[in-house]
Amino acid sequence: MWYHFFFWLHIISYVIWLITSVGSLVYGIKIKVEEKIPTKMNMIRSERLVSNAGNCIAFISILISGIVMSSPNLGPPWGWFDIQLYPWLAVKQLFLFIIMILLVIDIKRSMTLKTVLNQKNRLFREVKDRWIKTYRISLAIYTFVIASTLLGILKPALS
Repeated sequence: MWYHFFFWLHIISYVIWLITSVGSLVYGIKIKVEEKIPTKMNMIRSERLVSNAGNCIAFISILISGIVMSSPNLGPPWGWFDIQLYPWLAVKQLFLFIIMILLVIDIKRSMTLKTVLNQKNRLFREVKDRWIKTYRISLAIYTFVIASTLLGILKPALS
């Protein structure tokens, strides 16, 4: 029973992450198209909020549910799996490690961006440049999330 709970938590977390990526992409397009600087600044704040909240919640949930599901007492014998039997799972683990590193960079850049956004005499160009650098990291994270999701769904042999 617990295995199924954590299995579905894992699935729902990936869905949250995919929804977050779509939301972030929509905000990115709106920010690019918007003409008014105050509106762009508010959209940048909103995009960072959506992206950071979704990324952190999904990552922590996936990490916890993955660790619990790999417990030998609960479900299939993934445990400390044999890489030759489950190469797709090994690649997913590698992607999750890369995502973790990118998340740390993304959070640091978001904090710096928030500091710049809260300054009274800020220049929009500086805000925009910092946001673009931060947004690129988010796009890299979403690329790995999509690839990881596809690996989980397709479970290819990768031989």
